[in-house]
Amino acid sequence: MELAYLAWIILLGALWGSSFTLIKISVAGMPPFTLGAIRVVLAAIVLWGYLRAKGERIPWSKQLTKHLVFVGIINLGIPFAAIGWGTQYLPSGVVGILNAVMPLMCFILAAISGTEKATWAHLVGVVVGFGGILVLMLPKMGGGEPIAWQGAVAILLASTCYATGTLYIRRHLTGFSPLVGVTGQTIFSSLVLVPLALLEKPWAIDITASAIWIAIILAVVHTALGNLLYYGVIHRYGATRSSFTSYVIPFFSILWGKLFLDEVLGWNAFAALVLIVIGLALVNDMIKFPRRKQPVEIEFSE
Repeated sequence: MELAYLAWIILLGALWGSSFTLIKISVAGMPPFTLGAIRVVLAAIVLWGYLRAKGERIPWSKQLTKHLVFVGIINLGIPFAAIGWGTQYLPSGVVGILNAVMPLMCFILAAISGTEKATWAHLVGVVVGFGGILVLMLPKMGGGEPIAWQGAVAILLASTCYATGTLYIRRHLTGFSPLVGVTGQTIFSSLVLVPLALLEKPWAIDITASAIWIAIILAVVHTALGNLLYYGVIHRYGATRSSFTSYVIPFFSILWGKLFLDEVLGWNAFAALVLIVIGLALVNDMIKFPRRKQPVEIEFSE
């Protein structure tokens, strides 16, 4: 394995794994939808500026705008809202584990739509992965506290939206520059998050300065820079190898949660993570069932 490739995957995993910890800290001093709105608006400004600095532009058309609006809503708007809201009720490490099922959801949707062929190994991977979710949802978590099911449902909704957006991008936006796609979807994600933020009436709330700074970091570093780095890795190593970040992110989300929030997860969280990773490995053909050997025919001479 190339050291440069491994370094990029670890960097992205560490970066995006820390986002759940930062969101957990920020929503203690800022409403979750307001956080999401600040995040996408600032990220859109940064990405638009970078796009123009590179001499590129979004080739606006009715068809492209329709695609960008849908992807902005399904791939950023709803997930950011769901993750921000759900993180209020869950440890950040658990959020990272649940978010890791996104590639699993992606495979299921691809198989349903007929764009992916499911084998027995893939089906076993799906069962094992969802078995991990069931283990995670056992009554007791670390510290003896029951897991908040509404938070888990919100994170799983975000993962399903991410998977839907990924498949939609593959089908409808492959002919455009990745920078155009990520900038456009970030702009239109505000169609969801800004109205939700207004419902929270943030101007009437005493928002902490630390929450604002974290929102800025999430916008500039995790959303804008993170996506640019990710698309750079895709360009250099391909989409399949880049997807290995999904395996790394939950480990870092647990690490950052422990270091900065002193989170203690129960045994079932780690068991769930192992099962989900095994399920992802099966779905992505990293683990293959041995093929049954053909019986050897022996001829006897008279």
